Amino acid sequence: LSNDNVQGLHVVHQFTRFLPKKVLDFYKNINHYHIVGSGLEILGTEQLDSRIRYVHFDDNQIRVIPKTFFAASGDMELISFERNRIESLDGDIFKGMTKLRWVSWDW
Repeated sequence: LSNDNVQGLHVVHQFTRFLPKKVLDFYKNINHYHIVGSGLEILGTEQLDSRIRYVHFDDNQIRVIPKTFFAASGDMELISFERNRIESLDGDIFKGMTKLRWVSWDW
């Protein structure tokens, strides 16, 4: 077993205010984030890596999704931000995401 076998980061009901940095440097084959019920509130202005295909950020405290957050996510297939505090979305936040098939939000 090596770090190359890891394909997802799952953080459930653990306190984390922001996405852990350097995860994608350490785990080279991660393709999804599942951070649920963990108090996540800060996404930062850096883009998600192009390897990420699935994002589950449900039951957190996210208010703002930076305009550039998905800019490098052309292969993203699923985005879920249910039960957050999102105040608004930029009109073309999903621009260029031709493989996106599922978006789940609640307002």
